[in-house]
Amino acid sequence: MPRFLNLHLGATFAFLYIPIAVLIVLSFNKAGLPTAWSGFSVEWYGRLAANPKILASAWNSVIVATISTLIATVLGTLLALGVERAKPSPARDALLFAPMIVPDIVLAIALLSFFTLIKFTLGLHSIILAHVVFNIAFVCAVVRARLKGFDWSLTEVSRDLGAGHLVTFRKITLPLIFAPKQSADEEKNTMKGILSRTKSSRKAALQVRTFIEKYEGLELSRYTAAGYIKEAKRQLDVFEDCAEKKHLITVADYILSRNV
Repeated sequence: MPRFLNLHLGATFAFLYIPIAVLIVLSFNKAGLPTAWSGFSVEWYGRLAANPKILASAWNSVIVATISTLIATVLGTLLALGVERAKPSPARDALLFAPMIVPDIVLAIALLSFFTLIKFTLGLHSIILAHVVFNIAFVCAVVRARLKGFDWSLTEVSRDLGAGHLVTFRKITLPLIFAPKQSADEEKNTMKGILSRTKSSRKAALQVRTFIEKYEGLELSRYTAAGYIKEAKRQLDVFEDCAEKKHLITVADYILSRNV
């Protein structure tokens, strides 16, 4: 069975990529015909570079891709955060995934009809909006998958320690959404780096509390988890006394008592 799966995978890749490889090779054909090879040449690439219409079209593609990606990333991320915090709704999920399921040509015709109906001027901006509509669904799906294991208590901790909505979103939510998975040693080094760069005891308290909560959820041995929490407590000693520091020490002691 594994050999059959490997053969099937190889055949699929060959079916997808061999035509592309042939096209690349024939692009250097001096004759410019797909049926006869008359020698190697880069003449056609020179003509491509000298064609202003093709270059303008390529530049428009870059503009559309860049702007639509930025807008869709922002809107899709905010949409995913709102959907995950809201009450589950199959109807809403179906609506969100509709742009991914509907064929591209159908979605394009629908958007063109809508723009014409509201007498919206067509141009590069309408193409960007159409791509944003299409891309938002993919961004939302990816971010929602990342949020499935998100610990929302970290945002509550941030708010309890005095951070506003914007600061919590920028300092806690976004880094945890887009941060790659780290090993325990990498997280330990990250905690040391943040503490070494922090001058405010209030900010340090918030960041240490974040890591304490993260370590509590990691699948670590009791001994390893206890060691990290004890180190976090030692790092707190360099900061001046404050309510947040005392609260963190209490939390750390509670977590340590659970790891005994």
